[in-house]
Amino acid sequence: MLRRDLEQRLALTFRYYLWFRPHQGLAGATPGEVYCGTKASTTPIPLPRGRPGERHAVSIVPEVHYLDPERNLPYLVRKAA
Repeated sequence: MLRRDLEQRLALTFRYYLWFRPHQGLAGATPGEVYCGTKASTTPIPLPRGRPGERHAVSIVPEVHYLDPERNLPYLVRKAA
């Protein structure tokens, strides 16, 4: 792997964890939202949580998008109606 490839992957990973991945300790917000006091532009949706076997009433069906071409950094986005 070339240095620039590594730098690009690291930049994508940092961007993912800052703006796309909701954190439980931040009440579902991303670190970037908390730090800047803003909302993420893509409005990621936290995954439904619960005990194994519990059913969740999901009012919206999200789409899975990926930040990287290798599809290692997924995030959910509300489907356009």
